[in-house]
Amino acid sequence: MGHPRPGKHQEKSEDTMAYGVASAIRVIVLAGEVETVVLGEGVTAPGDPLLRRVVDELDAGAAASPFLRSPRLAERIELLPPGSPAAALGAAPIGAAAQPRAGSLPTDSVPTDQKAVFHG
Repeated sequence: MGHPRPGKHQEKSEDTMAYGVASAIRVIVLAGEVETVVLGEGVTAPGDPLLRRVVDELDAGAAASPFLRSPRLAERIELLPPGSPAAALGAAPIGAAAQPRAGSLPTDSVPTDQKAVFHG
């Protein structure tokens, strides 16, 4: 018994990652009523094949379940442009809110919206 070819190992890893990203999208949208899920470079850097697998996972779930079909999960995905600092910028207000300082805004006044950002 030999080792699997590197191509097959990479394909398996991408399938596993696609399944995980698709599962996270399902949970975030269904539990958090998120309108848009924005995927960053950590997820999109491997390129279109990985994104296609994520969409295929979401579509397979939608085909199998009216419950998963109704929120149109694959249509909620947006991609950040390459090199976008959105994850770092988006994390700044959250970090600042978690560590209030004299004269800072209270944590309940930090604005939120209906977007979720995945960034690797």
